[in-house]
Amino acid sequence: MRSALALLLLAILPLSGNALAETSDHYNRIRLSAEAVEEIENDLLVAELYAEFQAGKAATAAKEINKAINWAVDEAKKIDAIEVRTLNYSTNAVYDKTRIKAWRASQSLRLESGDSEKLGDLIAVLQEKLAMRSLGYQVSRSAQDAAVEKLTNEAIKAFRQRAQQSASAFGFENFRIVDVSIN
Repeated sequence: MRSALALLLLAILPLSGNALAETSDHYNRIRLSAEAVEEIENDLLVAELYAEFQAGKAATAAKEINKAINWAVDEAKKIDAIEVRTLNYSTNAVYDKTRIKAWRASQSLRLESGDSEKLGDLIAVLQEKLAMRSLGYQVSRSAQDAAVEKLTNEAIKAFRQRAQQSASAFGFENFRIVDVSIN
């Protein structure tokens, strides 16, 4: 699966002839845009697993959830290439009409890794006590940041080329940027 990342530059440029630029900022403006696009490979596997337990007492349900999640966190921390964090702890009453008949507790665990083989092996172990909520690939923050930096530079270069070409076509030697938006 691939994600697309695009950068867009928009600007209003006054074409600069020195005397013309000094007399008015409202004339001789053109609007240009440039973009740089690249597909980025998904490089991060993300899994969410959860534990759920029901008992007659809330404290018993919570104790069982804590035991399962602590075990899972300990197993995940044994592997350097995997980031782990706990999520969404909840305890809810289970009713039989109007009276509480039990308590249900649950908690989730999020695992991330660039090494899908190691994470897959860990998930197989954790499914001994936890259930799978979701599993999927996404672009890591570091890959996204690197792509944004690269594409920003490419889009700015393309914009400058287009601006210079437009200024020359209108008979001006140079251009001046009035407004830029980089997304």
